[in-house]
Amino acid sequence: MTRFFSHYLIFSLTLIIALFFILPMNAFADADNKTVEADAILEPLPLRLTPQWWEQFAQSNHKNLKEHIEQLSKELNSINTPEEARALASQIITLLAQYETKRNTPLAIKKNFKNNEKRIYFLDDVFQLIKQTKSIDSNLQLLNTNHKALLEEIKTADTELNKIKLEYLKQKETDTDKLIKGLKWIKARINLSLLQMTEKAMSSRQKILNETLQSLREEHKFAIDELVVKPKEIKESRLFANLLESTIETVNKDFQKLKSDERSIVVTDEETKSAKQLLSLQALQIAAKLRKLETEHLTHLLIKDINSLHKNSSETMRSAIRKNLHKSLAYIKETTIWMDEAGNRVEKAENALNSQKALNKDKTYNKSIQTRLDTLTKIYEQDIKLDEKQAKLKLLTIIADDKLGKTAKGAAILVEKADETLRDSWKKIVEWMNASLFTMGGTPVTPIGLVRFLFILFIGWFLSRLFLHAIRKVNNRTRGGMQESSIMTLGKIISFVIVGISLLIGFSSLGIDVTKLALVASALSIGIGFGLQNIINNFVSGIILLFERSMKVGDYIVLADGTRGEVREINIRSTVINTNDNIDIIVPNSEFVNFPVTNWTMNERFLRLKVPFGVAYGSDKELVRRIVVDAALSLPYTLNLTERQYPQVRLKNFGDSSLDFDLVVWIKAEWANRPGRVIAAYNWEIETALGKHEVEIPFPQREVRILGKSTQEQAIVAS
Repeated sequence: MTRFFSHYLIFSLTLIIALFFILPMNAFADADNKTVEADAILEPLPLRLTPQWWEQFAQSNHKNLKEHIEQLSKELNSINTPEEARALASQIITLLAQYETKRNTPLAIKKNFKNNEKRIYFLDDVFQLIKQTKSIDSNLQLLNTNHKALLEEIKTADTELNKIKLEYLKQKETDTDKLIKGLKWIKARINLSLLQMTEKAMSSRQKILNETLQSLREEHKFAIDELVVKPKEIKESRLFANLLESTIETVNKDFQKLKSDERSIVVTDEETKSAKQLLSLQALQIAAKLRKLETEHLTHLLIKDINSLHKNSSETMRSAIRKNLHKSLAYIKETTIWMDEAGNRVEKAENALNSQKALNKDKTYNKSIQTRLDTLTKIYEQDIKLDEKQAKLKLLTIIADDKLGKTAKGAAILVEKADETLRDSWKKIVEWMNASLFTMGGTPVTPIGLVRFLFILFIGWFLSRLFLHAIRKVNNRTRGGMQESSIMTLGKIISFVIVGISLLIGFSSLGIDVTKLALVASALSIGIGFGLQNIINNFVSGIILLFERSMKVGDYIVLADGTRGEVREINIRSTVINTNDNIDIIVPNSEFVNFPVTNWTMNERFLRLKVPFGVAYGSDKELVRRIVVDAALSLPYTLNLTERQYPQVRLKNFGDSSLDFDLVVWIKAEWANRPGRVIAAYNWEIETALGKHEVEIPFPQREVRILGKSTQEQAIVAS
């Protein structure tokens, strides 16, 4: 018992000691936990952001999202300094409220516009369908534009967010700078999410509008098939068609009178100028009214035609209806062009008048300007009405064409189908040709623009080839000329110039502003002009030589510096001359244009030479003539085809010790480029002939007298 009691006492003491040490440690642990929690609350979210911090907001349901937003708002409200951080916190709280609202807003649901019940459609029903289709199509185009801009904004916001995120994660120290960067990160992330949700809602809206538009178009086709013209509409069309004819005639007379009055005014001052402009605008207003009336007249005619097809589908009736249909289509096209031109004219006039009104303080003159501006307003109103009437007429042309196709019989069915297929194909081709493929410098590029661009390039290439052919023809027209390589080089240069001009014209036809390119080209041309002045000078000189034909390959020429030789090559920049020593000299082409050049064989290849020689006084002149002429005729170089070309011996001068003669002789074409060799041959033959006939050729003799010597010594020296 005592032993058990002692064991129990020891166990109790041990437990008391253990509790004594453990309880204070738990108290300290609880204190530490409270301190940590306090520290966590004191350190707001902007200072403890991680790369995945937004997932708890993005993936939360409605209840959890609201709790996260309340918690974050609470932490943001605790930020009071600095002022920039406080402002950012306030903005973030506002963005959080917007984010919560958008998250809880469901996407739009498409309404079912399709009318599945088969019923009868009247003209007013079809017009209402077209009005709805136009309205939705316009909204869809605007939405597509906004969606494209929004995608660009999202891309920019995402780039900015990544930049801010990187800056924050690089920040190691927990300070005010990191707080501001964290707030910017939160703001950028919420802003990006708002943009993404807006884009999602916009895409949903786009899908709904596209589906609605498709439904309306299908119903439009169905309505045309089931169209019925009311008897009242038929009666009104018959009545108004007759009334409009007389009204059109009256309005046309008014229009012609206004045009006549306008032409009769001679502008001499501002008053007459204003009066002429007012009459011009009034005439434009009457023209718009006249076109509206003519459109209405054609509309009523087509309504009668559509109703007539139900009763009488004979070929005579169909031919008359087809005639009205083609007339209406042509008038629609003509009026569309007129409206574009009139719209541009009205816009320019309105801008000019508003500028004059702003600058002028004269009340009387401003009153005149206001009268013209009021006329422009009336023209705008007429254009709007005309556009509505044109839309109605377009619809009736579609209906009439459809009815013609459905009421065709026999072979006419094939004709109608073929005509319809061709027109539909042409319409699709035109739509595709005018569709934008891509943009260049903000300008949309269409297939028709590309075809026009390529056609202009083809014209440039064709002109360059034509120019090269002309150069070859000129070069081959006479003997000699430029080498084939030079012609090819010249052709390439001209091709580059023409194709370059074609490129500028082609880019301009696409609507691309080439002003900057022209400025760059002008600057480059000035620089190149100074840097390559001599090369360009030689190039132009080569072209001058080509067209002037003042020098050809094979000509024998003498330059201003005395260089002589045969022309071997005429290139774009230089000409190659081969001397009698068989040395090729490359001479710049500008030398032949800027300095005199002697061309021995420019027009004729026959060359006349003068070979001088002398004989002693007392020689028989007739004998000398006969000897030298015979000697010249014995040489193969001498030309003796006509009396003019017969060799001549002329007494040129009475020299100090001889009679000086010239042998004037024409030499054959093949020796014209070797005058030195030919003259040497004639000298050789003359000396031989004169020596053979013992005709003395004198030479100068001198006596040398040495003063101070005896007469005998002088005689010895003289001998």
